[in-house]
Amino acid sequence: MAGGGCEAGHIQRQPGGLGRAAKQAEAWRRCAGSCPKGDACRFAHVHTGALRQQWVADMRTERQRLSSWHGFAHGGGAAAKRRRAQVLAAWLVQTYGRELLNSGEGVLDVAGGAGGVTFELRHAHSIRCTLVDPRPLKLNKPQLRQLQAAGRGARLCTLTAAQLEQQEGAGAAAAAPAAALLASDPSQASASRGDGEAAHGAGADPVDFLQVQGLFGPELWHSDGWRSRFSRGFSLVLACHPDQATEPALDFALEEGLPFAIVPCCVFPRLFAHRRLVRTGGAEDGRSGSSGSGGSGSSSSGEGGTTRDVGGSGDSSCGTEAVPVLTYPDLVEYIAARGQAQQAVLGFEGANIVVYRGAPAAAAAAAAPDA
Repeated sequence: MAGGGCEAGHIQRQPGGLGRAAKQAEAWRRCAGSCPKGDACRFAHVHTGALRQQWVADMRTERQRLSSWHGFAHGGGAAAKRRRAQVLAAWLVQTYGRELLNSGEGVLDVAGGAGGVTFELRHAHSIRCTLVDPRPLKLNKPQLRQLQAAGRGARLCTLTAAQLEQQEGAGAAAAAPAAALLASDPSQASASRGDGEAAHGAGADPVDFLQVQGLFGPELWHSDGWRSRFSRGFSLVLACHPDQATEPALDFALEEGLPFAIVPCCVFPRLFAHRRLVRTGGAEDGRSGSSGSGGSGSSSSGEGGTTRDVGGSGDSSCGTEAVPVLTYPDLVEYIAARGQAQQAVLGFEGANIVVYRGAPAAAAAAAAPDA
């Protein structure tokens, strides 16, 4: 075929069939198959649905590869994404154990959105959990059907930062069950108990869902109201795709000396330009090689996926370099290095690497001679 490019762009011809020429394929999609070069074009002019489906599958595979780092991707499409909360909640129980997770105030779910993981922990695993997010806690129809099938109702209890301060100094009342204290968003209520709560369903054993509605940061967790209300301390800090709250979640866990499980997603390199990774010698491109977190690297495989320790003793004679955190792999390594943590791959699509610390079973595995 003739050389040169194609302004319209199509899918590149390759001996093995349809290639993954993403830019050309996207241009082909936009131009709907019209090309001024006709048969002289070096790109295949695809009009069949089967080849189009193949291209879509290729693009999906490529997105999984890029987003999950080093090919740690799992199939399943949209169904796997919908199961994200279930997969993560089950992994937490398997990794940390129900007894540890239920200790103290239970799990702190930072930037948990509408409360998908909180719902799974509370309903499916009977684990206490507090959601912190500026968006209101909501139950969707599938969740309500699950509760109905179990013969249970739900009470959505929300507290703002201002209400936390009002409760500070309330003495014994501050330690009372959350459902007896907190006001809810009335728009979420399918029935009202008349005592400031929002209730869903008429089950005899309602599930209480607790939320602190607001942004998570030092101003909140250093407040007297926060410390009074959650005086027993949390068992674990959880953050799944927390975006800008990734750093505050990690800061809080390290400040309080708590176990954490963070599933990072977006990097925001301009917003968090202070982040740095310390690289030791041996990297040709300056972005690979050992991090300066210390310790010896190890890995193990289990039912939950691949587990890796970060770190490793680099050759200091080769020098070190502080490089900015720009990519998803950088962010994963940065969190793991700061927290002296492990990594595991979760069974859902997209950004599915969890960086975690303080798991009894994981600590035992890391200490094993052949880990």
